Amino acid sequence: MRSRLVVLIVFLALALCAASAMAQRGGPKAGNPAACPQMGAPGAGFGIDVICERLKTELNLTPAQTEQILAIRKDFADSTQALRADIKTLTKQLADLWKADDVNPAAIKDVAAQIDNARAQVRNIGIDHALAALNVLNDDQKAKVKSLACNNPGLCLGAGCGIGCGPGCGMGVGMGQGKCAGPCGGKGMGMGANAARCPYVK
Repeated sequence: MRSRLVVLIVFLALALCAASAMAQRGGPKAGNPAACPQMGAPGAGFGIDVICERLKTELNLTPAQTEQILAIRKDFADSTQALRADIKTLTKQLADLWKADDVNPAAIKDVAAQIDNARAQVRNIGIDHALAALNVLNDDQKAKVKSLACNNPGLCLGAGCGIGCGPGCGMGVGMGQGKCAGPCGGKGMGMGANAARCPYVK
């Protein structure tokens, strides 16, 4: 079950960042890798160019496969745009509730539950898109993914990438842990703030 999850994580990363140039829109500014990506930027939040190029090379994706995966990535971004906007708004509401002079526990729990629900929806959509990306590959490429997952347990797991459908960074709206967890106050929709922290990236 765990190995299957790792494969899904790898493919979610691939599905959401197949076209690094497009996905980097709105990402961290040059010279400031710790800068938090904007919430609305599809694919922002993880080291797009490094991770994706390595995966594309390792799997020897054809141009047609890359195009299909790009379409999956775009569909994921489009289909979760409203949810991500809701999470951003709710996160601000939650922060304001915590900063209030008269803290209202019931209100905090209600908003937190709404955030959890929205994140769960994004997670489930992400799983569907990860499976769609998996189906783009041939048998040899699927076997290669399993090999990569087994030989590189840190690939897109933990601080560098994080599962794209897991808990957000900080109390914000991210979908994975990374550098955004601290200085950026929890913004970012990506799988982590910096793929350079992924053990697979040399």
